[in-house]
Amino acid sequence: MEKYILDKIVDKIPRQITPNMITLSNLVLINILCFFKLYKDPTIFSTGLFIYYVIDKLDGMHAISTNQVTRWGEILDKCVDGYSAVLVTYMLFHLYFDSSSSSSFSSSPIKSEWLYPIIIMVVYMFDIPYIIDKYSKNKLFGFTSNTIVFYSSLLPLFKYFTFSANFLHYAFLIARIVGLLYIGMLLYQLFMIKMTGFDIAVLLLIWCLYFVPNIYVMSLFNGLIIMYTMTSSSISQ
Repeated sequence: MEKYILDKIVDKIPRQITPNMITLSNLVLINILCFFKLYKDPTIFSTGLFIYYVIDKLDGMHAISTNQVTRWGEILDKCVDGYSAVLVTYMLFHLYFDSSSSSSFSSSPIKSEWLYPIIIMVVYMFDIPYIIDKYSKNKLFGFTSNTIVFYSSLLPLFKYFTFSANFLHYAFLIARIVGLLYIGMLLYQLFMIKMTGFDIAVLLLIWCLYFVPNIYVMSLFNGLIIMYTMTSSSISQ
């Protein structure tokens, strides 16, 4: 059903609109959501992320249908996703854990000083599969950016629910355990593929995000890391 609807939309897109234009429209969308603080309204935020998900699908489908597939287009798509991953994490954090929030999440065990560590954790979960891709196309673990964006689009709607303190405590505990296990599995793959020293330096460089005071600079920094990773890939595409 989803493919049928997306195919109908793709058929309506003029050939003069390039796939890269569609990709860059997502960059504009995510910055509008963040800059104007539209994430404070869960419905608008959720709708915006769902539109991002649809556009993220359409650019590749349009490239294939119009025979405009390029390596640069693929890199641009992933760089925009990497940029957006930081901003989406930032916006979700402020939607739920802002001290001025009236929801049950405002009294959760997550504190404001956890923002940057959580962003770095998400960045590792997002970036490591790209480094693994440089050496092997046979990943054992990893989620596509489309999947991540789709489920992220549902998260703002939980703002409308009330949860007990005990539920939140155990929910965040489980989330931390699952996140650490996932990163552990990715790191195991990195160990098995014997990375170059430069790629190890790139992973360590991600920790520099912790010291960057501006969320937009953090996002740009992560997009550039993904660009480096993909442009230096030794795997034929």
